[in-house]
Amino acid sequence: MSPCRSFHESADRVFAELEETAPGAPLAFFGQTVFWDEPMKRILLEARDASGSQRDALVGIHDLDYFSRMPVGGNGEYRVLSHNDVTTRELWSAAGELSALFGCEVWPTREELNELNLRLNVALGPALKGLEEVTETWGWRAVARAGGDAAVVNELPVDDVLPALCELLEWGVEESATCLADADARQQALKLGRSLVKHVRDAAASRSVRSVSDLFVNLLSFVWDLVGTHTEAEACPAPAKSDSRTSEVFRLTPQFASLPRFRLLDLFLDPETATAAREAYDRAVENVPMYALEEFGTGAIPFDLYVPGRGRGTLFVMEGHVVAHTNPRTVIEVERPVCTAECLAKAIDSQLGNGAAVIGKAVALAAMMASEFVFVLNETGSAYVDRTARLVRELRNGGLHFPVYPVLRVRYHTWDALRHVKARFRLPDHLCQAFGTREIAAGDFARRWRQAVREQEQLLKRLRELRGAADILSFLGHEKQQAWFDRLLEYQEAQSCLLRIQHESAGLKREAERIRTAENTALEAFQALERRRGQLNRDRVKPLRKRFEEAESASERKRLEKELAAVEDEHAQAVAEMEAKRDERRSLAAERRRLTQAFRKLERSDQARRARQVVGEVERAAERQRLEIARNAILASHGLPHTEVRPSAWWLPLVDPTGKWYEGVRRTTEFRLERLDEDA
Repeated sequence: MSPCRSFHESADRVFAELEETAPGAPLAFFGQTVFWDEPMKRILLEARDASGSQRDALVGIHDLDYFSRMPVGGNGEYRVLSHNDVTTRELWSAAGELSALFGCEVWPTREELNELNLRLNVALGPALKGLEEVTETWGWRAVARAGGDAAVVNELPVDDVLPALCELLEWGVEESATCLADADARQQALKLGRSLVKHVRDAAASRSVRSVSDLFVNLLSFVWDLVGTHTEAEACPAPAKSDSRTSEVFRLTPQFASLPRFRLLDLFLDPETATAAREAYDRAVENVPMYALEEFGTGAIPFDLYVPGRGRGTLFVMEGHVVAHTNPRTVIEVERPVCTAECLAKAIDSQLGNGAAVIGKAVALAAMMASEFVFVLNETGSAYVDRTARLVRELRNGGLHFPVYPVLRVRYHTWDALRHVKARFRLPDHLCQAFGTREIAAGDFARRWRQAVREQEQLLKRLRELRGAADILSFLGHEKQQAWFDRLLEYQEAQSCLLRIQHESAGLKREAERIRTAENTALEAFQALERRRGQLNRDRVKPLRKRFEEAESASERKRLEKELAAVEDEHAQAVAEMEAKRDERRSLAAERRRLTQAFRKLERSDQARRARQVVGEVERAAERQRLEIARNAILASHGLPHTEVRPSAWWLPLVDPTGKWYEGVRRTTEFRLERLDEDA
């Protein structure tokens, strides 16, 4: 059987189902860039042709999306940035991103590391120096204008971004080539990569290419063909498709306003349906980080208006005028209420001219697509589809008729398809940890990758359960190398030394505390004697002396003299006892100081200092090692399943110019329909 006919039976089933659920509806493919997974959908078009379907396909660039967002950190120039959880935490990119082989936008977040009970302050120090590198993506970078506003892809001049975009491509190709173990394979990959970069430069130099949108549309056929024609097997003809872009598909003109894609817009403009539509939308975005319409402001609807030269902004429809928060703001004066897409189209056409487009916000965009097209998404593509389905259901529950076609999901088995590929990989550190080897044959990678992911997931659970340096060191010694056993022994000896010192010091401290208690008792006795002496002096000594001096008879003076002598003896005894207690306190204080000096000397001894140093060094080393293991495990366990279903298409010819990898992916690809109009 010809390789072109070796498709999974799910393709025939899906196209048969489409004949019933979406007869005649064209397929629609729209991605932000040509350098990610979108060209892999060529497989679906080949399946369409193999099944005998005559269904049209609209392939394009979502050029009304923003190119990149990086709110702070630069002078407005476009640069190649990586993503981490510190300095580039706010980075967002779609049209300007690129993944090297095995790479994707997965990074270990600080929150995730904390959930693993990792002591970042021990591993990295109190200032958490190095947290950027620890939380950085591997094999993923993006072009973004640091410190500048996000530009719409259709508005971004290609000359502004071309140097950074080519730098990004060159990085991706070189990084991918280093993952190939064979020197000839690396050179062949670099050659193909250089031709890709050259083609990008040549396309950018074309007179018809002004914006990034123009560039990507120009590259569509080249990249889609690149994926499927580098093969030693029987070559399949390029599947038929029409190239487009969302700025054309959603251009709102009087002649296009009646198309099904603007049917949802009608529901939000018609006074008879607008309230129910708004309520349906607000319910659809409940409990997710998305704005309800009232949070945008009065008159807001879930659509953006794109105006050439002004970008895109939320659309507000009010009595007497229509406003869009573009830059600068767009205001359209209207004499009559705007109650249909056609009315809005006429107002736009008369005051803004041709070229303006109306596009739904995330949830509404997929609904607009599904009202006219069979929207094709890779598995896990678009996080908003479930909310779109809820919007459709809420519209129906509100009594509004809004028919939609199903979404067609494409599910690749990218790593499984390496089974018969001759390539040999030199794995990056995180995959080296997962597979237990630096180099691995593609076939072995295909057979082992799922088990490797499971093992890394289990490893993360084990790391979370470790408590204290001894646990970590024992774990590392078993898992890594004998050297960690030596560190464990050193750590345990240092801990034992510190425990002995602590025990001795604790005895001295207890004795010092006992003496302090005795000091306090002596002080209390001294203070009591002082009060007694003072009372004797006030109540008896002074009055007797005064009476003695004032006595007139000799007998009276003799009696008082005898009484005064007795009282003075008692006073002198109190003073003597006070001096004794003072001496006792001084002696106790001296002994306490001696004990304090002794335990401080013990705790500050070279032996204790060295033991604490060893404990600190080993704890830091153990936590750093645990942190490195955790980072690798997160990258492997999250990244491989992600790239399995959403690979960068250009990886396939780069790794395997024979086409066997592509053929393996095509042969195992699965298709399914996802209904948007069924109850959850």
